[in-house]
Amino acid sequence: MKFATLAFNSCLMNLLCSRVKMVFVYREARKKYRQAQPIVSELEKNLPEFS
Repeated sequence: MKFATLAFNSCLMNLLCSRVKMVFVYREARKKYRQAQPIVSELEKNLPEFS
């Protein structure tokens, strides 16, 4: 029983750590997306110059 509890706790910790990493990456991606939006709109204004 003790081994099963240790194995479960280990799996649970890995799962929680993975979730934290995914949430961090998701938040960072949203932040970078917001920062990129003004740059993209500025580039789209200059797009006709490249045709």
